[in-house]
Amino acid sequence: MKIPFNFSFGHGTTSRKTSDSLIVKIESNDGLLGYGEGLPREYVTGETLESSTQFFKSFLSPSLEENSSFSINNSDSLEEILNKINQYFFKNINFEAEDNISFNSIKCATEMAIIDLVLQSYNKRINKLLLPTNEINYSCVLPFIPLKFFGFVLRFLKLFNFNQIKVKTNAKDDDLRLKKIRNILGEKIELRIDGNSIYEKENFSKDLKIFKRHKVDWIEQPFHKEKHNDIVSHFTQREIPFMADESLCTLKDGANIIENKTFDLFNLRISKNGGLKDSLALFKMAKESGLGYQVGAQVGETALLSSLGRSFAYHINPMALEGSAGTLLLKKDISKENVRFKSGGKTSTLNGGPHFELTMKPHFLDRYGTLVHQKNID
Repeated sequence: MKIPFNFSFGHGTTSRKTSDSLIVKIESNDGLLGYGEGLPREYVTGETLESSTQFFKSFLSPSLEENSSFSINNSDSLEEILNKINQYFFKNINFEAEDNISFNSIKCATEMAIIDLVLQSYNKRINKLLLPTNEINYSCVLPFIPLKFFGFVLRFLKLFNFNQIKVKTNAKDDDLRLKKIRNILGEKIELRIDGNSIYEKENFSKDLKIFKRHKVDWIEQPFHKEKHNDIVSHFTQREIPFMADESLCTLKDGANIIENKTFDLFNLRISKNGGLKDSLALFKMAKESGLGYQVGAQVGETALLSSLGRSFAYHINPMALEGSAGTLLLKKDISKENVRFKSGGKTSTLNGGPHFELTMKPHFLDRYGTLVHQKNID
């Protein structure tokens, strides 16, 4: 599915103008529809739209057909439901291919669609199973903006009173960008940067004093995931915490990070991490190991993933929350409900329709999507 953006969203490794996402729609025998979403990103998990589609055709579609009689007990907890879904539908499927490819986005989309059907079939709501335990606010995430427009954008953002901001950097004019942020938005706003793997040891060492001077709270994925462990070994005293993003895709990644102490924080993104079950598992790993964590989002998420991400964040109390840009970024969104955050990043739990608290717009998929696979199960 390719939903046009209102503006190009860029960072250190790529720029994007459409959502480039996958939607899985499953219809039950009694006419209920379950929806799930995933965003394959080759620079993150190695997936593409084409390879994820082929993976679904080869492995997930046959599994859905073989297990069409799946059921749960009405008293099952969310953990029990997620375990049963994974045992029934995913137990014989290897989502981790060679060459650092993990088919996590299509796993997420499929898991979501099944969860959606289960919740409707048993008259359950996601926010009753994934209970809210805290208050949350969204962070402002600034894409890479040409420096000549940067001050204007920051003055506009100042009107919205965000408490946290994340900015994409380029390792070339970091000092000027961070200085403008502090001059315009002030010293109190929490500031973090996202390198998207663009730094090498030399330019990072040079810029580290800049980051400290401008009081950067943490740095997200400064080095390429294949180089990170070697480079980070040169920084025996981490004066600014490192957050794992592209280096944290699977449960195995999480275990390696904890064992080797290569990062201080986890960026949990439901599509990147393979769905709700594995995202909850990574959250528990981080919490038990004393690591911090945020709930992130992938550029171009529709209301489907935004709604599930919000429920997830309300449940786990993250250090920061990203996403729910809705029609700030997308020209149109998939649900009738507006998921956009409000001024200052304020938000509330959704309490809407049957699909993760959302009501889907009729014909939205026909307008913005391309049907790549359809399987009728008798």
